[in-house]
Amino acid sequence: MHQWLGSADSHWLQNLTDGAVAASGTLVQMRDSAPTADRWNFGAAEILTARPAVISTVRAATMATAAVVSWTTDISTASRVDYGTSPGALTFSVTDPAIVTSHSVALYGLSPGAVYYYRVTSVDASWTASTSPVPPAAPLSFTAVDPAGLVAAFSFSEGTGTAVTDLTRSGNNGVISGATWTSGGRYGKALSFDGVSNWITVNDSASLDLTTNMTIEAWVNPASTAGWQSVLYKERPAATDAGMAWSLYASDNSAPSVECPPTSATPCAFSTSTAPRRSQ
Repeated sequence: MHQWLGSADSHWLQNLTDGAVAASGTLVQMRDSAPTADRWNFGAAEILTARPAVISTVRAATMATAAVVSWTTDISTASRVDYGTSPGALTFSVTDPAIVTSHSVALYGLSPGAVYYYRVTSVDASWTASTSPVPPAAPLSFTAVDPAGLVAAFSFSEGTGTAVTDLTRSGNNGVISGATWTSGGRYGKALSFDGVSNWITVNDSASLDLTTNMTIEAWVNPASTAGWQSVLYKERPAATDAGMAWSLYASDNSAPSVECPPTSATPCAFSTSTAPRRSQ
């Protein structure tokens, strides 16, 4: 703002911090408190568009016929993934209206073995969009996988509701009891369990009766490693033996462990810091 000031003139200008983002509807005032007839008094204000979000750590985790695309932003935005089987034709799109900084979008119905190309977009409350990679740079890609023998996989990317979807073709969907949704997972959305009365129930099925080789894995962030902290637990029918068929623990008082059925012909694929155990 510039003014020619005489002895009877004064001025007032509302100050805004350079680089700050003012809330929508902020009123900026400029006025001359003592206008005179013999001078020109004027002011100017520039309204700048909102700064777009900065996108980082874009990755895709594939599971059978699905994938979870995740990324982070420095400000809270909604999420969108555009994808397709050709880098020049991202014809499919999935959106999530939740305003977050840790983003996780699940893509379903993928063809095993197919290569998919994708870009992510974040849109803030003022409808300012950021895209990564920015065209004309080539989109990112991943290959949809369908490992032989995979019988259950859960991304926990639903974000709401009381059910989790099995991303394999086995239909081993789960029902949530007590656990709450959070956006602070390893790849965006996740479930938080209290370690006492929270769990997910998956109904028994023949596909879960693992009788030969097995691999059990999970991303967990335990608040405590005291005592036995179960992650996955397959029960036996109560009429036969109310014990455990197989399980994965975040801790057995000292380190992660796997418990296997009590048969010498059932080895465990194990990748933690302790050797696998067999229940007695």
